[in-house]
Amino acid sequence: MQRNRFHVLLAALMLLIASGPIVQLVWAASHPFAARIVVTGAYFLVLLSAVLAVAQSRWTVIFAVGLAAPALVLKAIDLWLDVHAVVLTIQYLSMALLALTAILILRFVLHQDRITPNMISASLCVYLVLGMLWASAYTVIEIADPGSFHYAYADDDANDRMRFGEEDTDVPVYYSLVTLTTLGYGDIAPKTPMARMAASLEAVVGQLYLAVMVARLVGLHIAHATAGGGKRKRRA
Repeated sequence: MQRNRFHVLLAALMLLIASGPIVQLVWAASHPFAARIVVTGAYFLVLLSAVLAVAQSRWTVIFAVGLAAPALVLKAIDLWLDVHAVVLTIQYLSMALLALTAILILRFVLHQDRITPNMISASLCVYLVLGMLWASAYTVIEIADPGSFHYAYADDDANDRMRFGEEDTDVPVYYSLVTLTTLGYGDIAPKTPMARMAASLEAVVGQLYLAVMVARLVGLHIAHATAGGGKRKRRA
């Protein structure tokens, strides 16, 4: 399991991304609690997979578990209660764990000396974890300052839909990934200074990460090819 930890985390992230629109299509209207259970389960898997991904030393395990455990307990409580203080605490803990996960996995990627499937999965995990981190941040911004986002489509209670890790998780995840990739469709737009700053920062981080990671992968590929060519010449 430890050997495939980045594959597990990548699968959990993809499951969380897919679970939001699927439950909206199948259960959200008729069985809202079932939809919430499904998305919460996928959210649990992401947090647990994040702990597994960073479990490389005693201290990282202690720190990651210290963030994930209370978040999971509070999330279970949040299934029955909808208290803003509890939701905010969950999001703060999630953001801290996701930030730790992104940093430690990025450090792992940058210390690799050759391209492997594990490294590719790790690099993809960092990108998606950044998307989830900002999705959580947008949730905090919306709860702290309702009306921080403008929805171009007509929808009742639209401001209540920016909730990462709940049945409406597809909205913050969608907005975060669209911003991270700088697509910027414009159907959801930041209205307040804090929301604008978070969105612009995510766009910058997303582009910088891609630039650095592509350069790193190309550099490793060239170095590996050069080393391989040198060995073949010596044999000849």
